[in-house]
Amino acid sequence: MENTQDTNNALVVRKENIFVRMINSIKALFFKVKAVEKIDNKIEMIMFDLDGTLWDTEEVSFEVMNEVIRKYDNLKEITKEQVAQTMGCSFAETAEIYMPYLEKEERENYLQEMLDEVAVRLTTIGGNVYEGLEDVLIELSKQYKLSIVSNCAAGYIESFLESSGLGKYFIDFAAAAKMKVTKAEAIKAVLERNNIKNAIYIGDTIKDFEASKTAELQFVQAKYGFGADLQTEHSIENISELPKKLEEIK
Repeated sequence: MENTQDTNNALVVRKENIFVRMINSIKALFFKVKAVEKIDNKIEMIMFDLDGTLWDTEEVSFEVMNEVIRKYDNLKEITKEQVAQTMGCSFAETAEIYMPYLEKEERENYLQEMLDEVAVRLTTIGGNVYEGLEDVLIELSKQYKLSIVSNCAAGYIESFLESSGLGKYFIDFAAAAKMKVTKAEAIKAVLERNNIKNAIYIGDTIKDFEASKTAELQFVQAKYGFGADLQTEHSIENISELPKKLEEIK
C-alpha cells in the first residue's frame, strides 16, 4: 500500500516537473520572440528633410532666382511668399507656383536654370544652418545612420553638405526631383540600398508628413520650419530637442 502511494506521489511530482518545464520553455520562447521583435523594431536610421529642417535658404533662393528671371522679358519676378509656399513641394508643383502663366515644359526649363544657379551660389556662401545642428548630428551619428531626402533638384543637397561642412555625418542622400520620383519613393530607395528596416523621418511640412506615411515611417515634425502645425504625435520646437524626442519614441 505504501509502495503504491509512493509511486503515485512520484508520478504527481514527475507530472508537476514536466508542467513546470513546459511553462519555463514557453516563457523562454516568449522572451526570445520579444527580444527578436525588439531588435527588428530598433530605429536604424534618421532621415531628414532639408529646407526648414536642417537649414533655411529662403532669402538666398529669392534673390538668386529673381536674378535669373530678370534675364528674360517674358518672366515675372517671384515673391518671398511664393518661395515660402514652395517649401516641401515637388519640382513640378514649384514650377507651377512660380510661373503658372507658362506651359509646363517651358516653366520647368526655367525653374531648372534657377535651381542650378541657386545650388552654385549656396555651395559658395551656404544657407542659414539651424543653430545647434552639428551638436545634434554628432550625438545622433553615434547611434543611428543619418540621411537626407528632399524634393529638390540635382546639386542642392550637395550644396548643403559642402557649404555647411556637415557632410561627414550623413551616409546617404536622395533628391526626388533629380530621380524623377516622389519623395516617398526617394525615401524607400534610400532605405533599400542601405538595407534599413526601421527609420524615422524628420520634416516640417504636410508634404513631408504625407511622404513619411506613404513610406510607412514614423514622423517627427520640425515645427520651427515652414509648415503649419500639423498636430502630429511627435514634434520638436528646436532641432536641439531631437535626441531627447527620439529617446521617447524608442
